[in-house]
Amino acid sequence: GMLTDQAQVKSYIAKYNLEDELSNAVNLAIKQNSTDPYLVISEYMKSLSTTEMEEEEDDDVIIMEEENEIPQLKARGRHKAIMSPSVSIPTDWERVEYAKSDEDAAFLHEAMATNALMQKLAPSDRAHLVAAFCEKRFSAGDVIIKQGDPGDLFYVVKSGECDISVAGVGTVMKATRGSAFGEL
Repeated sequence: GMLTDQAQVKSYIAKYNLEDELSNAVNLAIKQNSTDPYLVISEYMKSLSTTEMEEEEDDDVIIMEEENEIPQLKARGRHKAIMSPSVSIPTDWERVEYAKSDEDAAFLHEAMATNALMQKLAPSDRAHLVAAFCEKRFSAGDVIIKQGDPGDLFYVVKSGECDISVAGVGTVMKATRGSAFGEL
């Protein structure tokens, strides 16, 4: 039957990892710069299906050729499994949100979508991060973060330019609008 309450819907989305997989499908279409993104997205989603499609779709029976054979999914640009330690969130943790203009929010969403680390996050997680950004202004010559110091802030350059330098090497990169650096 149809899911009626919010908790059932959220549970269903989490059970099938729908947010992440839809985001992966859209990112794949973008990465391929496809002229038919719907085909790329539908092919990606079909690759996740556990139901075998036949010419005539009479029923939902999956036919196994050998009793213990494991169905194989063809890799279609899908990411390999990634192992990571579990994260425990303190019970007293509260989400932080700072007011920002629609223009700044759109800029941050765009910066997150193109950042290698952030683009792998579910859209809702990126939205929580965008909400947590606040504007900080620095003057020419200010040290924003220093190599070796403990860091817990992540920066996205809105305007201006920052030198990113490494001790003993000097400037290795210039961070400009949309560039991100720091710690999480």
